Amino acid sequence: MLQPLNRIRVIMLALCAAMAFSIRGLAAESPSKPAGAEVWFRFENNLKDEFSSLTGSGFGSTAFEDGKFGRGMVFDGRSRVEISDDPRLRVQEFTIESWIRRESSSVAGPNSYGIGIIFTGSVGGYSLYLTKEGNLSMSHVGFATVYSSGQVRNTDWHHVAVTKTGTSVRFFIDGNPAGEGQFGAMFSFSGPFGIGALVAPVNGETHPFLGDLDELAIYSRALTPQEIKDVYNSGQLILTAEVSEVLLKWNSKVGETYQLQGTSTLAPGQWFDVGLAIQGTGGELVVVDRDVRNEKRLYRVIRLP
Repeated sequence: MLQPLNRIRVIMLALCAAMAFSIRGLAAESPSKPAGAEVWFRFENNLKDEFSSLTGSGFGSTAFEDGKFGRGMVFDGRSRVEISDDPRLRVQEFTIESWIRRESSSVAGPNSYGIGIIFTGSVGGYSLYLTKEGNLSMSHVGFATVYSSGQVRNTDWHHVAVTKTGTSVRFFIDGNPAGEGQFGAMFSFSGPFGIGALVAPVNGETHPFLGDLDELAIYSRALTPQEIKDVYNSGQLILTAEVSEVLLKWNSKVGETYQLQGTSTLAPGQWFDVGLAIQGTGGELVVVDRDVRNEKRLYRVIRLP
């Protein structure tokens, strides 16, 4: 009777070994922004705008850690960034986009509503925030609100965006459409802008964000869905691997005979021999599968009677 030997160990070795073979097309681009980007906060251990001398002022704990790209800013539910009133941000049609990572999957901010501000103007301006359920919201600060249908529920990094053109509001999560709505009111601008919280309380709340933000950008136009997709993909690590052979190793015993087998499915009866049976030496045995053809393959070693 054939007896599987060290199956889990061998599978793990096979998967690790596959990553070492014929890796091509590895590219890690720096994030880029389409035309119309007015401000871009990369949070590379600072609060500087990438396009101008504008620098935000940090309040509360101003801390940075590994972000989606390079560094990102930590918002602990008490911190915020204040940006002086800037004519580039006084727009009626716009895009707000950022990478976000929630600290908690149950709340987006430590306030009575559980929401967390990503970017905002003062009362009468526009804002983008996340609800505790994970919906995006574009708000006319102090007045009306439009919500996305898509949600950010977990604590992984996600790209979020909202666009407004005319009366149309569209939301995007990870480059994909996440709902839309209608909003016809005009925004007014009478004070500074904020990242991570309102600059001044509305109904007693500043709605601070709880989590991390990175690569926040504001545009003076509505990006197209394809541009949103391109921004999401920009800077992503693109890996294409052409695996032509896999090296497998396992420990053996003197006097025993082993057979390496492979399969592309775990369905019964689908295992096939890889190479010839091999005698144990008391040391490590090595077999190279040279017929992978870039397909998914699992391996096991059996002890022959």
